[in-house]
Amino acid sequence: MFGTLLRKSIYLLTLAGILIFLPQDVYGIEISATPAASSFGPNDWIQIMLEIDGYIGGTVEWIVYKPDSSTDSGFLENLSAGKKTHSITRNAFDNQFGTWSIEYNYKDVSKKISVIVDPIILQVTTDKETYLAGDTVIFTLTSTYYDPIAAYAENYFIEILDGDGILAKQMDDIVLKVSQASIVQEFLIDELLDNNPHGKYKIAVQYYNVFAETSFEVVEEDLSISVFVGTDKAVYDPGDVVELNLVISDLVGNDVLIKITDPSGKTTEKSLPVKTTLTRVLLDDVSITLPGTYSIEVEYAGFTDNKTFVVKEKSVAPIGPGIELTLTLDKMNYRPGEALSATVNTDSLLTDNVSYWFEDPSGAQKRKISVPMTSGSIVIPITISKNTEQGPWKMYVDYGGAVDFTIFFVEGDPVDQAEITSVEEAQEPEVLMIIGPDKTSLKNPSGIAIDSNQDIYVVDSGNSQVKKFDANGKLLASWGVLGSAEGEFKNPTGILVDSDFVHVADTDNSRIQTFEKDGSFVRSWGDPRIESQYPKRPVAISMDASGIFYVSDMNLNKILKFDSNGDYAGYFEPIKTIRAKFSSSDFIISDNRDNFFILVSKDSKIVLYGANGNFINSFGIIGKGDGEFQSPSAMAIDSKGYLYIADSGNSRIQVFDPYWKFVGKWGLLGTGPGEFNQISGIAVDSQDNVYVVDSAKNWVQKFPPFTEKGGLQIPDWVRNNAKWWTEGMIADNDFASGIQFMIKEKIIVIPELAESGESTDQRIPDWVKNNARWWASGQISDKDFAAGIQYLVEQGIIKV
Repeated sequence: MFGTLLRKSIYLLTLAGILIFLPQDVYGIEISATPAASSFGPNDWIQIMLEIDGYIGGTVEWIVYKPDSSTDSGFLENLSAGKKTHSITRNAFDNQFGTWSIEYNYKDVSKKISVIVDPIILQVTTDKETYLAGDTVIFTLTSTYYDPIAAYAENYFIEILDGDGILAKQMDDIVLKVSQASIVQEFLIDELLDNNPHGKYKIAVQYYNVFAETSFEVVEEDLSISVFVGTDKAVYDPGDVVELNLVISDLVGNDVLIKITDPSGKTTEKSLPVKTTLTRVLLDDVSITLPGTYSIEVEYAGFTDNKTFVVKEKSVAPIGPGIELTLTLDKMNYRPGEALSATVNTDSLLTDNVSYWFEDPSGAQKRKISVPMTSGSIVIPITISKNTEQGPWKMYVDYGGAVDFTIFFVEGDPVDQAEITSVEEAQEPEVLMIIGPDKTSLKNPSGIAIDSNQDIYVVDSGNSQVKKFDANGKLLASWGVLGSAEGEFKNPTGILVDSDFVHVADTDNSRIQTFEKDGSFVRSWGDPRIESQYPKRPVAISMDASGIFYVSDMNLNKILKFDSNGDYAGYFEPIKTIRAKFSSSDFIISDNRDNFFILVSKDSKIVLYGANGNFINSFGIIGKGDGEFQSPSAMAIDSKGYLYIADSGNSRIQVFDPYWKFVGKWGLLGTGPGEFNQISGIAVDSQDNVYVVDSAKNWVQKFPPFTEKGGLQIPDWVRNNAKWWTEGMIADNDFASGIQFMIKEKIIVIPELAESGESTDQRIPDWVKNNARWWASGQISDKDFAAGIQYLVEQGIIKV
């Protein structure tokens, strides 16, 4: 019965021996139940402030009606002064979001109230709906509820499912602490395609018992693979062994099928795996005794190429003299407009000229060109036209009847190059400073880094320390001992210094350690509890403009990524072509465009990837020539984009311009200043001075900035003028005055140019501002900018 119930009781009282009856006063019982909040969080207990007016002891019954219509009940006892806070224990795992009803019963009085439990709204979205091989899936997880203290936060459990809802093969589940409202994660499509087919997939997420998913599709790319086949000779004697040269621009894991048809129409087939873009195949099991024309067809991933060769009659005399002839190029890949450098070597001087010609990707041969052969080795510089057909090309040389050829690729965006200049080495640089045994006890030093104050940090690996020096080589601080505790090291190798901290690759402790610049320990990172998320043998660290760290590892075929707090942020791994592949890496640095140079010492090459994990280019082979390496160990980039490679096995530093063309070198094997024994580290300061660490001599040598011989030296104020002009801060005339200065001072040399007097009103076309903007921001070289200025002067747009 609701409301007030009037009751009467008869009490027996004894008063002065007289037994009398008194009626009981009528009492009213009221129940008040007030929620502690207007609504409760998804993971909160429900708390009700219960108060009973007229409480005379006993129990209060409660019944809970949950959003899914299930119930729970119990009793409250001993309400002090008729009041009690009723806590209904629950958490978000119950999935009971929405309206709860709670009923209280005391004596014959009831009270029923409603409360709201906020729901968890969970969303997962991807950056796009379809992906290709080589792409990175970037997905965002968003929740309306999270705990900002990671230690108490629950986890996202993330799985990759196929279109039927079945777990994708060999894809690691992802577990993330939900300590913020939105979390961005990524994984590589190539990682998925390693063990799964193209098709539709889902990213499924569980948070408490709330589920969300989103779909995406992996589609097959329309492949455009260039296939080229050539033979080592055009004409063979009966019984000779034919050597095929196969060039395939992109490897997709297929076998190549070779069909050889003899003059009688008989066809022989061979199938073999292809592991490199350039493959030489000896047809030693194919008979070519029948004279006439043979045809060869090569098929790879649906793409084909055809060639023919001739087998002579037995009576025909051999052609060509018995001399050795070799042709080599400075690299295998060129962009349209780039300069190619071909070296021809012979063991005999028989004639005055050597001829060369090219074969384009479609098999058409170009005209022959003759050049003087004045010695046993000559270099032929050639400009690749900016409108050259892209794909595999073949260059031939013919000297006295002996013929050789080589394959190269033309691919990428055109580059501007005003003229072909021969590569000249810089003069041997002087040594500005040596930090060595006479100043401090370095032992087997390795990595080196310079901060904005010109302080020098050296990883003193043999002493398990980091040593900090000022710009004059004076020791300021050192920290570290051998061990595995915080601030201790085992074979530390690489080092990175940013605006606030020093980060050290603690190689044999499988971690990165971060310190204040005075050596105070901050944290270590790389979580060994999650196998896929920590380094095995980290050796170098780099950082992009957004503060993401990239770690190079001697035992991993991928580059791990960590955020600014040292938390795992993903990885990228090489695509499966010979040019892009690396099974481990020995060093990593980034340029001002967030491109990453990855040094692969055992392959003597440098692989260039973008921050998104996309392959860009690679260069380098084993050797002693320019652009060749033996056991390269470290890299650095200066403010102009010049790349310095520590070519340790050749005891030298090699320098490449921003377009990765060799421009200079210095050093030789020895123990004196300017000489090297075992180069283990290299760094460039803000003034472009170069520091080289030698682990065998236990010292650091400082060299002045590298200057390309014959290169331009444009004053900084001219670059500032260009920047201000592009931003509208100075007029065309002011910008032109800087150009006139460079021409008059012969910083830019324009042949056969007569002085015409300065113009008082020089209107420069707007398109020129793009060049000036790119040059001022370091996106094009001084040479490219000067070439554009030469055009402006020759056209009379700028007058001098």
